[in-house]
Amino acid sequence: MEIKKYKVGIIGTGGIGGLLAILLTLKNKEVFCKNSLNSSNKKKFFLKSKFFGNKTTYLKFNNKIFRNYDLIILSTKYPDLKKTLKFIDHKTNKNIISLLNGINHIDLLKKKFKSKFIVSNIGKVV
Repeated sequence: MEIKKYKVGIIGTGGIGGLLAILLTLKNKEVFCKNSLNSSNKKKFFLKSKFFGNKTTYLKFNNKIFRNYDLIILSTKYPDLKKTLKFIDHKTNKNIISLLNGINHIDLLKKKFKSKFIVSNIGKVV
């Protein structure tokens, strides 16, 4: 029996999204990223951390609509949220976590994703 690999989509690979993408990739999760600068390709990312150590990995970028993911992590900026939502199929993905600051986006995401939406927040990573 083949074990299904846990599939994660990360939208917004700045400091927080990039950190999560690197750590999940290094834990053998299937991670696909999306941001406004990249289309379908791989990009080399570096992590320099006293806690996690220094790591280098290639992250996969996907310019397709995210479908059938076990987890979608939103770590984009609020002004980009509405255009970001066009890339997430609200029917086939299992869980969506938003790491946006503030509370203005919560009602919008609850309406779109219903019970799949997990409210979360992260201030900064140092």
